Formats: sequence, C-alpha cells, structure tokens
Amino acid sequence: MELQQLIAEAWANRDLLKEAKHADAVRAVIEEVDKGRLRVASPVAGGWQVNEWVKQAILLYFGIQPMQTWDVSPFEFYDKMLLKKNYKDLGVRAVPHAVARYGAYLARNVVLMPSYVNIRKDGVKRPERISFKRMAIGIQKRPQKKKRLKG
Repeated sequence: MELQQLIAEAWANRDLLKEAKHADAVRAVIEEVDKGRLRVASPVAGGWQVNEWVKQAILLYFGIQPMQTWDVSPFEFYDKMLLKKNYKDLGVRAVPHAVARYGAYLARNVVLMPSYVNIRKDGVKRPERISFKRMAIGIQKRPQKKKRLKG
C-alpha cells in the first residue's frame, strides 16, 4: 500500500497507529522528509503546492513517539523527537549550541549557527526566526543598507 494512502487512513482513524504498518508508514515519511526526498511543500509553476498528507504524517509522528530523556552533560532533554546526527556525513557544519530535530532537512554545505531547527508542518514565516527554507538551502539574508539621515 502506498505511504500517502496509509497516512490518510491513520489520519482518519488514529487507532490504526497501533498497527505496525501505519506507524511504520509515518516513520517512513519522516525519514523521507529528513533526507530531503519528500517535502511538505513543493515548488510548482506560479507558487508552491502543499503536500497536506506529509503535514499530517508529521503531526501523527508526534503522537506515536514516546517521551524520553537524553543526558548530554551538562544538559538534559526530555522530548518525543530525536535530534539530528551525523552532521559530518551530511556535509553540514554545526557550530556549538546549534540543534536540529530529526526530520528537519538540512542541505549539504549549510552552516548551522547557534539555533534550533524544528521539523515543521507548515510554511508559516515567523519574524523572530530565520526562515527554515533560506537556511536549508544555504541562502544568506543580505543585510539591509542603513538609511542616511539628512542633516
């Protein structure tokens, strides 16, 4: 059965997540998103096409993941989401205090500065955060020129 169909079934009936086939489908979608082979939104002529079923899989993923504690001395984390690993193999430079969750795609040659990158189900741009899209594709936002005051 296709992943999209399994996600739709689980979205309509959350009890199906108790079955390995549906829970494994959710995990498979997150793996594809993590590797950049599947996207929440894809570029199309004239804009972006949102893949609603991928958003649903991300929300379902939070529901099937158990809470767990990680000790990374001197820090402790208690969360449902794993953290991203193997930055070297991914070709990503991660500066200390930069954190990305598993499922958040990071493109090769990205420099992850002290930050937190979450797996997102939407494309909402929040002004207090760096745009995930810009960071994931390695585009730096250009500083705006300062306006000179006439005096």
